[in-house]
Amino acid sequence: QKEEDIRKSYRGLGATVCGQLQAKKASDVEIIVSEKVADKDLLGIFENSLILSNYENSHKKQPDAEEESEKEEVDKDERTKRVNKKIDNLQITVKAEEEVYNSTSSIF
Repeated sequence: QKEEDIRKSYRGLGATVCGQLQAKKASDVEIIVSEKVADKDLLGIFENSLILSNYENSHKKQPDAEEESEKEEVDKDERTKRVNKKIDNLQITVKAEEEVYNSTSSIF
C-alpha cells in the first residue's frame, strides 16, 4: 500500500510539473533530479505522467485567424502569441556518482 502511494505521488508530481511548465510556455526543458529521489521505476512513472499531461494539452483548440487579426496591438508580447503550450523537448537528468537515469524525449 505504501509503495502505491509513492507511485501516485510521482504521477501527481509529473502532472503538476507539466502544468507549471506549460503555464510558463516553456518548450525546451531540462529537469535535474537529486540522487535522493532517483529511482528508475519512479522516474519512469514521473516522466510518463508528464508526457501524458503534455499530450492532452497538445490537442486543445488553436485560435481562429479572425480572432488573431482582431487583436492587433501596438505593444506586442511575443510570449502571448504562443498559444500551443506543449513542451517540445524534455530531458531528465540525475546527478549522482553513477548516472541512474537519463532520458531525452522529443514530445510531439
